[in-house]
Amino acid sequence: MIIGAGLAGGSLARQLRLEQPDLDIVVVDRITHFPPGLDEASGEEFSNYANRVLRIGPYLRKHHYVSSGMRFFFDSSGRDLPLDRMSEIGGRSPHPIPTYLIDRPVVEQALCEMNRECGVRVLLGTEVLHCGPGESPAKAITIDGDNGHLVRTTAGVIRCRWLVDAAGEESPIARMLDLVSEDDRNPIAAAWGRFDGCLSLDDLGTKAWRQRVPHWGRASSMTYFMYRGYWIWLMPLSESQYSIGVVFDRRHVQPRVGSGEELLAFLQEHRAVGEILGPDPQPVAFGTRERLARFAKQQFSEQRWFLTGNAGTVLDPMFASGSSRRTTSLSASSSSPTAPAAGTNSRGWCTTTASGCAAGTRSCSTPSATTSRAAPSTPGVPGWHCATGSTTTASSRTRWRTTGFCCTSPARTAPTASATTR
Repeated sequence: MIIGAGLAGGSLARQLRLEQPDLDIVVVDRITHFPPGLDEASGEEFSNYANRVLRIGPYLRKHHYVSSGMRFFFDSSGRDLPLDRMSEIGGRSPHPIPTYLIDRPVVEQALCEMNRECGVRVLLGTEVLHCGPGESPAKAITIDGDNGHLVRTTAGVIRCRWLVDAAGEESPIARMLDLVSEDDRNPIAAAWGRFDGCLSLDDLGTKAWRQRVPHWGRASSMTYFMYRGYWIWLMPLSESQYSIGVVFDRRHVQPRVGSGEELLAFLQEHRAVGEILGPDPQPVAFGTRERLARFAKQQFSEQRWFLTGNAGTVLDPMFASGSSRRTTSLSASSSSPTAPAAGTNSRGWCTTTASGCAAGTRSCSTPSATTSRAAPSTPGVPGWHCATGSTTTASSRTRWRTTGFCCTSPARTAPTASATTR
């Protein structure tokens, strides 16, 4: 079961369905449509994941901008330079690894439809009960790694062997287990909006300035305007609609951006950004986050629950760090639900006690003989193995560096070249 049908939850559901088609997967989310949020470019790592793992590269190329890379502009202290007079950092030709400027709600809706077509049960408009502000998720979720988790929802009680929380900052598991505390080491806040009626970067400036980027131009770049204590991002979503937001360090500046009107007024104080907004910008979406950074003390458990996406850790949206971190988290989450056989723990390792074990197997019990370096008994720590399969004396124990062996697969042979006698 995956709580959250957004980019993280939808991507994980699709990956699991493609890699393990026999899994029974259900995704729940309280929303009925996907709202705009904090936008960012996909980044090279997520692009690789989308192309090779999710197999949605053709979809992204057809329906979303292929990015021409990142571009940075540096204004004067008076914020009054026209665009073609600013200092600029950015490429003059396309990057060899394609990345995408993702219209996030559109991608999330597409993933929802793809997952349903593949047999994933996606239940939109389904709430995890008693998980609103000030309500304890403990009334709705029972964590039980041995017998199966219970999640009480408006669609009924769902029992699952694996539970993934991809619900973002509202993460019920993080709240229930008190995994995220207020942390001001990275005091970053953000406000963002979507605006219709914007002008293209390639329609501004002088002809000579536009010709300095001869191939794709600047319009499909992920663009940042840099200022002391804050930066403004600009990401095209269509020919005339942009996602524009500000990220700022509260130790240095705290602009008044608490509403869409305040955000628009703040952006128009910057000459170049005002020119891009055009003479009559129309706000169509707005969001804000007082504390952007987030860190969960635990994100994976042998009790078969996981946090992924923004439910776990958030830094800030520059350099597409969110997509990179999300990709790593999704890859880790997807590698675990492999439906271990009886007699194994949640990672597929032996839990039965035995006086000896065959080479190439993994035992979670401590061998009977004692040595100066104790054999680990905790599941999840590389186990000790008997070289002969008939004794547990200290002289014959070896520890295999290679992982992935399980006592339920006796046909697999451990590579003796990588064994180290202890």
